[in-house]
Amino acid sequence: MHLILQNHLKTLENEFEYSGFTESKLFEFFCNYCVISRHFFGRFDPQNVTTKEDDASIDGIAFVIDGDLILTEDDAVVAFETHKPNLQVDVIFTQVKSGESFKKEEIANFALGLQDFFSEGQALPNGDFNKNANAIMKVIFGSLRKVKNRRPSVHVYYCTSGTYKSEREISGSFEVICRNLIELEYFHNVDVTPMGRSEILKLYADLTEKTEAKLFLKDYASIPAAPPAIPQSYVGVVNAKHLVEQLLMDADGNLKHSVF
Repeated sequence: MHLILQNHLKTLENEFEYSGFTESKLFEFFCNYCVISRHFFGRFDPQNVTTKEDDASIDGIAFVIDGDLILTEDDAVVAFETHKPNLQVDVIFTQVKSGESFKKEEIANFALGLQDFFSEGQALPNGDFNKNANAIMKVIFGSLRKVKNRRPSVHVYYCTSGTYKSEREISGSFEVICRNLIELEYFHNVDVTPMGRSEILKLYADLTEKTEAKLFLKDYASIPAAPPAIPQSYVGVVNAKHLVEQLLMDADGNLKHSVF
């Protein structure tokens, strides 16, 4: 595996005090942490959103309802007990391969796992994690009157430690996954994203970088000192649009995790 990725896996292992996991399992934790953090801005243990060995060709499943990470069926029920209408609901699926290439057969297995997850009766092996995820999904579908656009959004990520090249056979395999999910008519929005080493490293850098921005200061006023901790401070006036673009959003238009 790439040396920088190996170092990041070690950092994750130490941060969450993992022990006894293989490199491939740590890579699943790492990728799930990176991609799910695009949709949930709080701290979480990636082990809680990573499937077990009986994963039916799915390596990660997460549900974000109104900004909260939902881990149990009861959590989902409570989330919809609010009086708030139009709750944003995002469902995230991942498949993670520690190999150096994107393989059509493995992508096809992922597609099969997704198809089986949404079927009436699952034919593939499903452990407790997958059964719990299916129960949460049923709560969501039973509460669509409170869901924004009356349907959730689904985000699918296929991650490897190699380099993604948009070859026709590979890109076509991802298009099949997208088309299959759209044809279900379960989701308002469907995103299918292949993630190679470069994309994953960029996500991790965005999560951990120090945030700096230059803003044009239109006006300011000094505030009296509050000794001993605050000897001097100011209130500044800046353009709101510029503040959001320069400080709060990344290059893809998503909120910066490091700020929130």
